[in-house]
Amino acid sequence: MQRPVVSQLAKILVSSLLLILGIFFPLTLAQQIGHSLRGKVYLPGNNTTAPNPPVRVQLLSKGSLQAETFTDSSGAFNFGPLVNGNYQLVVQSDGLRFSTTITEVQIFFMSGNRVPQIVTQDISLTAKPSDIGSIPNATLADRQLDASIPKEAKKAYEKGSKSAKKGNMPEALEYLNQAIGLYPKYFDAHMALGELHAKAKDLTSAESAFLQAIEIKPKSAEAKFHLGVILIKTGKSNEAIEKLRQAIELGDASANTHLFLGVALMNTKNFEESEKMLVKALDIGGNLQPSIRIYLADCYERWGKTDKTIEQLEAYVRQAPTAPNVADIERAIKQLKEKR
Repeated sequence: MQRPVVSQLAKILVSSLLLILGIFFPLTLAQQIGHSLRGKVYLPGNNTTAPNPPVRVQLLSKGSLQAETFTDSSGAFNFGPLVNGNYQLVVQSDGLRFSTTITEVQIFFMSGNRVPQIVTQDISLTAKPSDIGSIPNATLADRQLDASIPKEAKKAYEKGSKSAKKGNMPEALEYLNQAIGLYPKYFDAHMALGELHAKAKDLTSAESAFLQAIEIKPKSAEAKFHLGVILIKTGKSNEAIEKLRQAIELGDASANTHLFLGVALMNTKNFEESEKMLVKALDIGGNLQPSIRIYLADCYERWGKTDKTIEQLEAYVRQAPTAPNVADIERAIKQLKEKR
């Protein structure tokens, strides 16, 4: 098998994560008509404040990942159509503010009819138990910046968020730029602007927006992570490595940050350290993110380690037997074995 086959499969997550405002992978068991599951995610100890930047919400059934999406600016998420069953909603720890939170949900037809249900299940994130009192002084300065946002700028930002949720991107961009015009140090507006540009695949503008966000809050792990992803997509892997390392140093212990650092290191042919980062990502989120194994397989294939490449691809198939790309993976395994 030629190396680009695994590499092409490995690009799926990098591309899809640019659609930060909403990603949904269809349920393999879903019917044309089924139940809907929706809700909102709230920060620990607060029933009104949504996490910013958006967080990934994963839907599991019997321990197997069924679908995933990102919350919008209001913290909302939605899954469907779904069949009857017991599900788990999972939000992984961001390494800073909250721990991994799992919420159980049961979905069944009401007795006596076959009318699909619309189930609402909000998620209150669990506070991270350690080091709450050791927040850097810079975070206090960041809070002061946020407290200084003018009301008119907030209104423009909220309108922009609503427009983005409705899919009206030109209007969303107009309102976000208006918010920034009223308050140039509006961190959340710069972040949202970067996300919109990324979704539109305007990577140059996305990079500029995230750079502006970092200038406002130099110790924002979230901004450095998002910039790192964009830099990978624009072929600037060396710069991406620097930003993603900084995000980890600032306390970002998420699987995705280690994953993308591993991808950037792989792109620079630093296979040994890439392996370490990808294995770390697998340790953190492997049960919920089996696709990490595809990137680890890509690393091993580029490194010339065929047996380990096959090992990771076979593990992926065992872990995600109903994934839509399983047939492609199985073909890749067969070709690798034939050329071994």
